[in-house]
Amino acid sequence: MIDCTGNPCEPGPIDMTPDGKLIVAGMLGGKGDCFLVDGYTGELIRWLGVGTHDRRVWDASSVSITPDGEYVAVADHDHPKEVRIYRVRDDVLVKTMKVPYRPIVKFAPRGNVLAIGTWRGVTLYEFNTS
Repeated sequence: MIDCTGNPCEPGPIDMTPDGKLIVAGMLGGKGDCFLVDGYTGELIRWLGVGTHDRRVWDASSVSITPDGEYVAVADHDHPKEVRIYRVRDDVLVKTMKVPYRPIVKFAPRGNVLAIGTWRGVTLYEFNTS
């Protein structure tokens, strides 16, 4: 059971690494942008983005994790013109990207490109992790 700030939680977007080791999920009513789960045990690893905004409840509309499990991209309903990218190992917000419309996100299989889709189309962004 995932603690969602005392509010009822509703499942949201989900993604996982190709090996199934890490799962990232967003929830309506969560206490951060999204959370990581151990794909083998189902145990909560940590929330990402807790305290990065001055609001109490987050609502991720799209999440994507790089295939190596190093980074997570998040878009949410409360900031519909923004994509945030977190480094998983230490929950550091490494990049915030402004976009013109409410986005959905997906990392490419190699993790070096982030696709951001809106009702106007899809834009590819080179993502350098070094």
